[in-house]
Amino acid sequence: MLVIYSVAFFDEMTPFPSLYALLPTMGALLLLLFASPANFTGRLLATKPLVGVGLISYSLYLWHQPLLAFARQRSLTALDSWMLLAVVMLAFPLAYLSWRWVEQPFRNRNWLSRRTVFLAALGGSLLFVVVGLWGVWAEGWPDRYEAAIVVENKSPRCKGKGFSEEAVCQLTEGGQPLTFLTGDSHAAVFAYEMQQEMNGRGEGLIHIYASGCLPVQHVYRADNPQQLNMSCYQFNQGLYDYIDQRPEIEYVVLAARWSLAMEGSRFDNGEGGVEPSPQRFSPHLDLVEAGVPQYHAEYPHREALAARFASSVQTLLAMGKKVILVYPIPEVGWHVPKYLTKYRAFVSKDPFSPALGSTSHARFKLRNQRSYAALDRIGEHPNLFRVYPEQRFCNSVVEGRCIVHWEGVPLYRDDDHLSSLGAQWVLQDIMQHYSE
Repeated sequence: MLVIYSVAFFDEMTPFPSLYALLPTMGALLLLLFASPANFTGRLLATKPLVGVGLISYSLYLWHQPLLAFARQRSLTALDSWMLLAVVMLAFPLAYLSWRWVEQPFRNRNWLSRRTVFLAALGGSLLFVVVGLWGVWAEGWPDRYEAAIVVENKSPRCKGKGFSEEAVCQLTEGGQPLTFLTGDSHAAVFAYEMQQEMNGRGEGLIHIYASGCLPVQHVYRADNPQQLNMSCYQFNQGLYDYIDQRPEIEYVVLAARWSLAMEGSRFDNGEGGVEPSPQRFSPHLDLVEAGVPQYHAEYPHREALAARFASSVQTLLAMGKKVILVYPIPEVGWHVPKYLTKYRAFVSKDPFSPALGSTSHARFKLRNQRSYAALDRIGEHPNLFRVYPEQRFCNSVVEGRCIVHWEGVPLYRDDDHLSSLGAQWVLQDIMQHYSE
């Protein structure tokens, strides 16, 4: 039962390594101790198919991971269940061949001495070390890709975990009006491009962001209910106090991945592009009431979150700030530079069509329906300016689609953060509001 439970209920959110690993380990130990010809378990494990799997199990273990890794590298989209099954089935004949022609001969001491095995292992290890060091020295051989597909992150590192004035980056040499760019890492993508723009205009720009932390008051990251993390809540407390105490700040630009927090799930574009979920990381934003963090397991608190979105912007407006609110940036589902690179390497050398790698506009609207409603509920205000990246990327070049590249140059640096070119596109709309 311990083994069956582990197979059925362990997933990417299960901490590992941890005490959870004892469940399947203890299950396997109990099987070894108590399985015998006198009971069903022993007779089952003694059947020829399972004995055969046992003989090749080490080779099977060695083969399955590289097969899965290369299949994922080769495929443009996430592997579906049938493809995963096919890859696993391919591992069986390869495991038999390596068991028969590698494992068995190596166990024959008349054929290979211990000294020969040791020298071969040492030589192979040294070869891998040399190749690895060469790769580090060559910075991964970037010339193997087209220059247009390689995306460099130029944004300055102005990241704060707990807010402090010292962590705020001054990106230009003063000047008025003074703009404060803030939000999560999706605000940071604009920092370099805004810096260039503001320097050219002789205007001021300061910036800080907190990764995975929306610029919203009275919320916290509840990714792990067993481990309280109030850093986002504390960051935003400091952020809003700082803005309130700085009358010279005229503009506040807010950008964030609103839909991730509102939906509580990562993006699936419905066409094989499924955003990977880091182990033990669930995008869960929850409420803080009177300084006390709340936890809602099934996300029934979206209405309250929407109210926090709106009240936070209204707080900035009440401070007398001009707020430029950047609405959701279309998510993609697949890593755009990798997608284009694999398409060029494995599918076609022809120029990319505008629709290549694009995603459904209808899917974007469905995904962001609640986020739009939350930001729309703020209402109109003479100092509130809205920017809609959707209008740049979706239904503008290809009907019904949101594009991810422009003439082969990625508009994203991964599956949801804009590249320098993508940021430039949205920045054009941001800068229009400085003349209003």
